[in-house]
Amino acid sequence: MKQVKGFTLLEVMITVAIVAILAGIAYPSYLSHVQSTKREEAKRTLVEAAQQMESYYAMHLSYASAATGTSLTIYTPSTEFNEIYTLTASNVGASSYTLSATPKGSQTGDSCQTLSITHTGHTSSASGDCW
Repeated sequence: MKQVKGFTLLEVMITVAIVAILAGIAYPSYLSHVQSTKREEAKRTLVEAAQQMESYYAMHLSYASAATGTSLTIYTPSTEFNEIYTLTASNVGASSYTLSATPKGSQTGDSCQTLSITHTGHTSSASGDCW
């Protein structure tokens, strides 16, 4: 009698089940890591924009003209940042400002949501301790 080589249907199904379980565990962890990495880009951009605001203040003794409406006129964020966040300025006056990074696209699922920094260097997020 000739012996047939190969896998049985049961062996293949067990392998598929194991791979599915591993993927089910790994994928959410991967998504969390991607969101965390993008959040770091938002924090870097906010700090960089705040530094530009401080430089502007040192030269003009006011923050007021550094923004038009909610847009900063003295700083342009990177393309990567613009794909995942929206940078806005609020409460811009002679001696104060608040910069915010609001997530968009796939980043809207991030638990931290909107990240902010003020003229005093105070950082905050819409939910949780994300700084």
